[in-house]
Amino acid sequence: MHAIYTGSVPTHPGWFAIVVVWESIHAHHKFQHSSAYATFLAAAVTIVAGPIDVKHFEISEDREGLKRALEAPITGMSVLPVKKGKAAEFLSFYNDTYAKYVVGDTYNGMWFHYPYEDPYFILFFATDVCRFDFYAFYGWESEQAHYDNMKQEKHKGFHESFADCIDATRGCKVYHLELKKAYGDW
Repeated sequence: MHAIYTGSVPTHPGWFAIVVVWESIHAHHKFQHSSAYATFLAAAVTIVAGPIDVKHFEISEDREGLKRALEAPITGMSVLPVKKGKAAEFLSFYNDTYAKYVVGDTYNGMWFHYPYEDPYFILFFATDVCRFDFYAFYGWESEQAHYDNMKQEKHKGFHESFADCIDATRGCKVYHLELKKAYGDW
């Protein structure tokens, strides 16, 4: 294990966030099959009021951008639901435009990926719908800095650049995390 970040989610009272940076997904799975995990889980269950949502990401590029985002005073986390057949187009728009529209004086790094759990996740409604949830982690000096950035005309252009790729029926989710490093470095 490289590092652990913990903290509250001010926009969602009662929520608590934990981000663990492992050497690999295999190291995490090895921990899940250890006696230490059973002890951890037994302790966690006594204080958790609902289901635990866990996502796994491979940090294959821009480790420094993710580290800056996690260590900023406010870590924003957006969950972006992408329509079936639009993942490549979305990634192209996102990668080509985020630096132009989002990066500013109050921005402290960004990291963007999809979790292991979500690729080709099938939802069963009237028809089979394939969806991707992409996660963006970005750092800000404050929640207000993020809101101020979103109000700028240039930021509106960012969202417009990939709006056709987003599944509006599911909507984007934005969370602000107040994380502190609890362990390690990476």
